[in-house]
Amino acid sequence: MASIVHRHRRRRYTPRHNAERPNLLEQYSNDELYARYRFGRDDIAFICNILRPRLERATLRSHALTVEEQVLIALRFYASGSFYEVIGDGLAVRKSAVGHVVHSVSSALTDLLGQYVKWPENEDAMARTKRKFFSLGGMPNTIGAIDCTHVHIQAPHSREWEYVNRKGRHSINVQLVGNADLVVTNCVVRWPGSVHDARILRASRLFQKLQQTTPDGILLGDSGYPLLPWLMTPFATVTNDSQQRYNSVHATTRGTIEHLNGVIKRRFACLNYLRVEPQKACHIICACIVLHNIAQTRSVPLQEALIDGPPPCAEVPDLLPPPPLQPDLPAGRAGRNAVVWPVWSVLLTHIQIIAPSKDEDVFVNRKKVHSINTQIAFDATFNIVDVAKWPGSTHDPRILMGSGLRREAPRLSLQDVLTPYLNPQPGAQLKYNMQVIRLRLVLCVKNIVLALCRLLFVESIFIIVCCVPPYMLGHTKIHEILWREDVIIVITVCAILHNRYGLLLKVLNSGDMLIE
Repeated sequence: MASIVHRHRRRRYTPRHNAERPNLLEQYSNDELYARYRFGRDDIAFICNILRPRLERATLRSHALTVEEQVLIALRFYASGSFYEVIGDGLAVRKSAVGHVVHSVSSALTDLLGQYVKWPENEDAMARTKRKFFSLGGMPNTIGAIDCTHVHIQAPHSREWEYVNRKGRHSINVQLVGNADLVVTNCVVRWPGSVHDARILRASRLFQKLQQTTPDGILLGDSGYPLLPWLMTPFATVTNDSQQRYNSVHATTRGTIEHLNGVIKRRFACLNYLRVEPQKACHIICACIVLHNIAQTRSVPLQEALIDGPPPCAEVPDLLPPPPLQPDLPAGRAGRNAVVWPVWSVLLTHIQIIAPSKDEDVFVNRKKVHSINTQIAFDATFNIVDVAKWPGSTHDPRILMGSGLRREAPRLSLQDVLTPYLNPQPGAQLKYNMQVIRLRLVLCVKNIVLALCRLLFVESIFIIVCCVPPYMLGHTKIHEILWREDVIIVITVCAILHNRYGLLLKVLNSGDMLIE
């Protein structure tokens, strides 16, 4: 019997050849980095530092990618939206490695969503946001604009019909809330494209938070959202000029969220179409939102001339009829009417004068002093809209009904004047007082009025305009030695210059006056 001999061949060792990867941060200039990755050299270093604890490998086994290489691969995909294989060719990386890197970097950036996408909580941030929104379009008390945008994706393998939007394309409906600086302050990234915008809002944590605690401000939304006390929508049917002006101002101010959506999709072209499953697509969208906020806070320029990505997709007509308009709740209508109707803050102050030669008794106020009772009316922008100058014995309501405010609001009556309770009870009366104080802007307006009155105490251009002799200048209380006609001129000039130069006057505790 022949013996069987097994020959064991020794396995040959084939050495692994790892291609040398180029150092792109040194290879490209700063402008080339902006064009390819949307960030400069310092900004990329900042992103690498915040992601290093999550992306850094423990060893260099199997020629592991460094944090810088992983970030550059992900940024190149976000900026171009190209195929994984094309992106891998630039760094000598395989297609599978690019997909793994994009997913890991997107997950790491998604974990930072709560750190870089924050709702303004403190009063300073709220006030700064309101001022910027008002300077953009003229809408007062605005803390944000809300809208939804669709990010198109490839047809998913499961529950494909849920992702078909009204344009017949598969997408994820993303809700964004932005401020006047084009920074995202709140986002919801998890709903299929077939879900309506109002449904996304009602199911969000932001809706529950604002419903429980009414914010010190309003959000601006389109007609796809319901009208709520803290969410203002435009008039569906315009019946007068006031509503037309409101719609115009609303559209101008709300345009910031449309601009924000365009900037994000222009900066990160991958959001025009994602060839991944919905879960990974949500992580990529969240990563782009975090990177966008980082770019905005670090003032990273969006250089259109250097961007080589594809242009935004053309508008596709709706295949389905538009959804019905959302109902207007009574509380929301009351809040919108308060914005449409003119709201003024009115304060009255007595300016003392010497006894006039005629009608002396008319100028004696209740403190037995000759004075001019001056009513100064401010709008929401702290501009003086009316100055009424009456003898000191005139009652305040009489001045209000005889002032120039009646020209702006012919139906103005004393019933339209909101005044606080003298002794408010805890509950509704106390809450009402807080609302009235907020509308009147008492603290700011009082500072302005005090500063305007203090201008009568010092030597300045106001005294020269009034032609006061030089020997009267100095630290004397000039308003006590001016004649009635001169005081009226001083008040008028103060109001004109205040509006002309936009002076926000603040009175310091030390008694000095600061002009910003």
